[in-house]
Formats: sequence, structure tokens, C-alpha cells
Amino acid sequence: VPHVAGLLSIHTVLPVDQAERVEKLTAIRALARDPSMQFLPLAARENLTALAKQAPRVLTAADLPGSLRHALGAAQPRPRMLLLPGGNQWDLRNNAALKQSVENVVPEAEAAGEYLALAVLYELVVDDVPWVAGTAFLVVFTLSWLDLRKLGRAAWTVSSLAAGMAWAGAGMVFFDIQLSVVNFVGIPILMGIGVDVIIHLMHRVEEEGPGGVGRAMATTGWASALSASTTILSFLSLTIAEHQGVRSLGHLIVLGLSLVTLGGFAVVPLGWLSIWRLRGQTRPPAD
Repeated sequence: VPHVAGLLSIHTVLPVDQAERVEKLTAIRALARDPSMQFLPLAARENLTALAKQAPRVLTAADLPGSLRHALGAAQPRPRMLLLPGGNQWDLRNNAALKQSVENVVPEAEAAGEYLALAVLYELVVDDVPWVAGTAFLVVFTLSWLDLRKLGRAAWTVSSLAAGMAWAGAGMVFFDIQLSVVNFVGIPILMGIGVDVIIHLMHRVEEEGPGGVGRAMATTGWASALSASTTILSFLSLTIAEHQGVRSLGHLIVLGLSLVTLGGFAVVPLGWLSIWRLRGQTRPPAD
């Protein structure tokens, strides 16, 4: 079965050929009483001595630990089969692939488990992401429009944010940072702080006018970069956490927020410079 590394059931814990094994152990136990056993290596003598002290017998489900009997459903008319997933199950896509694989192989079975529950969550996230992302960008666009008071600049703000998020997505692919239930919450952080940087730069570059990009970047740009850096440094501490999910959250925020911030610093000034050049405004207006 794809994405399944192994399985346990009452039939694998208690092999069906127990009678044959007990017969062979009984024969070995008889040989263990031979006086010549003293000439065998020490390890072999110790194993044979342990076998000689207790006669082998066929085991039943009652001989198993209670927790194992419960997990395998040994007391039920139809015992359970415990699947051991393979691959990186921190990746939600592997959870979904595991769920699909189990459904294809045993469609009539009632399957349950942590990874299958995460697979259902992944499917819900995939279905909801377009609506959630669209709603988030619509809210950002509306608030930017109310703040900047011009439709084109609001669209420019959302486009700058989208460019930064695209850079962050490319960085995650390049560094193989997989989305999980834990680090997924970092995406709204990227959007919130990213649009904050963009809005401040939009206002300050416009106030400075042609030729004032350097001053805008040295003042408001420096403050915005410092604000983003404090968040980045705060989440940097998570990258040394032992928990893989927490560590991946730190990696996502550090890399993603850095790229979103750089995207804002690149798109906003270049956009204003392009507009001023098209208007023929390459110098600051005379006082």
C-alpha cells in the first residue's frame, strides 16, 4: 500500500505458525540439557539456559499487554489493523496521499487516526484557501483604498503585497519549507506586517516627491525595516526549537517576512520612479 511502511495486527503479533515454532523450540530445549552444552560459547549457553527454565507454549491474546490488546482490538469479533505510515507525515500533502491510498485499497474499512484527521484538515484548507486568501486581499484592498483615497494606489498596494507573497512562496519551495498545521498560521503574519511596510512607504515616498526616494528610504524605510526586523528576530528563536512544527513556523516567518519586506522595498520605490519618469518628473519640485 503506498505511503504505508508496515502494519500490526493480532495475526502479526501472534504468528499463525506458532505451533510449528513451539515444536522446534521444544526440540532445542531438549538439546539444551545435553552435557556437551558446556562447550558452546557463553552467549549461546545463556540463551539455552533461559529456554531450559521455562517450557515454550502457544501464546494467546490474553498474554499480551493490555494496551496492545486495546490498540489491536483483540477482544473484538473483528480485530483492528494498525497501519504504520511511511514518509514525512509532517507534510500535509503526504497525509492526504495516505488517506487517499487507504481509501483506494480498503474502501469498505473504517479508518481513523491522527494523520487521517490531518488529511481531512488539509482538504478543508485547500478548499478554503482561495476564498480566505481572496477575502484577505479584498479587505487589504478596501482598507488601503480608504487610507490612500485613490483606487490605483490601493491596487498598487495589493499588487506589491502579492509580489512579496510570491517571493515568499518561491523561497519556501527553494528551501523546502513544507506547510503544516502548525506553521500555516504564519501566513497571516506575513500579510499583516508586509502590507504595513508597504503602506508606510507609499505615504512617505509620495510626500518626498521626485528625487526624495533616498530620504524616504533612510527615514520611514529604516523605521519600517527595523519594525519588521524585530518580528523576524523574535521568530528566529523558534528555528532552534526541538519540536519540528514549531521550528518550521520559525523558518517560515524568518524567510517569508524577510522576502515580503524586501518585495515591498523593491516594488514601491520602483513603482514611484516609473510613474515620475512617465510624467517627466525626475527632479523635486521647486520651492
